[in-house]
Order: sequence, then structure tokens, then C-alpha cells
Amino acid sequence: MANSSAAKQLKEANTTANHTSVFSAAKKKRRHGAGGLGEDDLSPSVVTASADTLLGWFQRQLESYDCMALTDMTYSFQSGLALCAIIHRYRPELVDFQVVH
Repeated sequence: MANSSAAKQLKEANTTANHTSVFSAAKKKRRHGAGGLGEDDLSPSVVTASADTLLGWFQRQLESYDCMALTDMTYSFQSGLALCAIIHRYRPELVDFQVVH
């Protein structure tokens, strides 16, 4: 019976350790995101490349909007017109772009 008790304790310890490691992995994934990047991984070059990629995407999405000339991720979005154009592009029923523009 002592062996049964020891086996039960060992099983419980393994289960607890497994739950702890799964919890730690999930916590790390939440903290670092699905891509596994943490704050230390966000060097200026990575941030600049990401901003340039996002800007390129916005520019492609708004090519048909003649009034939009997106040049950067700050000044171009200050008026809110670029955000309205993106919303209008995908959900035109939500924004009357002729009124906004």
C-alpha cells in the first residue's frame, strides 16, 4: 500500500509540474505574442521595418482614393481622413466618405 501511495504522490507531482509548465508557456505566449517577440526584440530597425510595411499596406489599400496621399504613419493620420478611408474601403456602409472628405 505504501507503493500505491508513493505512486499516487508521484503522479500528482508530475501532473502539477505539467500544469505549471503549460501555464508558464501560455503566460509567456501572452506576454510575447504569437510570434514570440518580447520588448527586448523590438529594436529600432524592427519597429521601422514594421511601420514601413504597415504604411505600404495602407498605401495599397487607398490607391483608388485620389484625395489620399499617405507619406508616413503620423502626419498622414492626424486628420482622421485616412482612417475613415480604410473603414470606407472595407465597410462603405459605415462611413459616408463624400461627407467626410
